[in-house]
Amino acid sequence: MKVESNAKDIQSYIDSAGKQLPFALSKAINSTADKIRESTLKGASEVLTLRGTWWKPRTKYGFNVKPSTKRNLIAEIYTKADWLAQHEDGGIKTAKGMIAIPTIDVKRNKKDIITKGNRPRNVKGTFKVTSKNGNEFIAKRVRGKLVTLYWLEKQAKIEGVYKFHDIAKQTFSDNFVKDFSDVVDYALRTAK
Repeated sequence: MKVESNAKDIQSYIDSAGKQLPFALSKAINSTADKIRESTLKGASEVLTLRGTWWKPRTKYGFNVKPSTKRNLIAEIYTKADWLAQHEDGGIKTAKGMIAIPTIDVKRNKKDIITKGNRPRNVKGTFKVTSKNGNEFIAKRVRGKLVTLYWLEKQAKIEGVYKFHDIAKQTFSDNFVKDFSDVVDYALRTAK
C-alpha cells in the first residue's frame, strides 16, 4: 500500500496566494478609487458650472487619485480646489472687496458659462450704480433702458449642493466588493 501527498504543492500554492492578496487588495482599492474619481467629477459637473480645465484629472486643481501600493493600502481621491468645500457644506463667501453676482441679463455661452468678455471688468459700457438704499450694482444702458448685470455684495451665501463625500461613499459601497472579488480571482489564477 502506498499513500502519496501533494502537501508541498498545496503549501506552495497557499504561500503564493497569500503573497498575492496585498497586490490584489491594492488593485481593488485603485480600481474603486478611479470609479470614485469619475463619479465625484460627474457629480460636480451636474451641480456646478465647471469653467476651463482646472477640474480635469492630472492637473493642479483636478480630481486626482494617489494610488495605493501593496505596502501602503490607502488610496487618496483629492482635489486641491479648496473652494469646493463650501459647495459641499454651504457657507458664506466673504470678499476683500466686492463679489459680483451675475443677474439673468449677463450673456452666457451654450454651456451656461459667462465668457471672459462678459465678466464684470470686461463688459464695455458699464458703470457702477448705488441705489438710494445703498445697494450697489453694475449696469449698462441697452436701447435706452438701464439693465442690471451684476449685484455687488460683501458676502454671498453658497448653497451646499455638491455632496462629494456622499458620492464617494456610495460609489465605494457599490463597487469595492466586486472589484476585490474580480482581482482576487485574477491574482489566484496568475499566482506562481
